[in-house]
Amino acid sequence: MPADFGGWFERVIGVFRRSWRTLLIFQVIVAVLSAVYSAVATSFSQNMIALSNDLGPEFDPATGPPPGLVAAGITAMLIGLVGGVVIGLVIAVLTPATVFVVIRDAVGQPASLAEALRFGVSRMPAMIGWGLLAMILTGIGFVLLIIPGIYLSIVLGATLAGVVAVERTGIGRCFALVNPRFWPTAGRLVVYFLIFVVYYFIANFIASAIGGGPLSTMTGILLSILFIPLGIASAGVTVVTYAELRFRENGVVTTPALAAELAR
Repeated sequence: MPADFGGWFERVIGVFRRSWRTLLIFQVIVAVLSAVYSAVATSFSQNMIALSNDLGPEFDPATGPPPGLVAAGITAMLIGLVGGVVIGLVIAVLTPATVFVVIRDAVGQPASLAEALRFGVSRMPAMIGWGLLAMILTGIGFVLLIIPGIYLSIVLGATLAGVVAVERTGIGRCFALVNPRFWPTAGRLVVYFLIFVVYYFIANFIASAIGGGPLSTMTGILLSILFIPLGIASAGVTVVTYAELRFRENGVVTTPALAAELAR
C-alpha cells in the first residue's frame, strides 16, 4: 500500500496502465448515454425557447400558456426524469463493476467484461439505496452549513463504492474508515478535485469552441467524450483511496485480501 501522497498518486496511475481497456468501455457507455440525453434535452430546450419567443407581446398571462408550450414543458420534464433514472441505473451497475475490475487487475487476475457486469448487477440494489442516501445527506449538508456537505463529500466519495462493492456494508462503515485518516484523505481528494476542475474548464472551452456555443447539441456530445478520461481517473482515485484506508486500518488487508473479499 502507498505510504505517502507520492505512492498514492503512483497507484492511481497504475490503475490507468492496467485497467484502462475495461474502464474505457464503461466510460464510453456512460458517455453515449450522456450524449444522447444531452442532445435530446437540448433539442427540447431550444423548442421551448422558440415557442416562448413566438408568444409575442400580445400574450395575455391570464389565459395561460398555449397548449404547445405546456406539452413541450411536460415532455422536457419527462425526458429529464427518464434520462436521469436510466443513467443512474447504469452508473449503479458500473460503479461496483469498476471496483471489481480494478482490484482483480491489481492482483493479476483480470476479469472478463461479463464477470464485471454480473458483479455490478449483483451490487446494484445496494449501490442505488446507499447512493441515494449519500446524495440526500450530502445535499442537506451543503444546504445547511456547507462545511458538513464538504465533510460528507470527502467521507462518502472516498469510500462508499468500495464499502458497498467489497464489504457489502453501508454508510456507517465509511465514517469508520475515513475519520482516523480524514486529513490525508481530504488532501488527496482536494488535489484530485483541483485537477478535475482545471480539466473540466479546459474541456468546456474546447467543446464550446468546436461545438458552436455552450448550449449546442454538438458541445454536449463533445463534452461527453472529453469527460471519459475523468471517469477513468475517478475510478483510480476511488479504489486506491479505499484500499489505502483499509490497509491503514488493518495492515493485513492488502490487495489480495480485497480480491478475496470480492469473491466471497
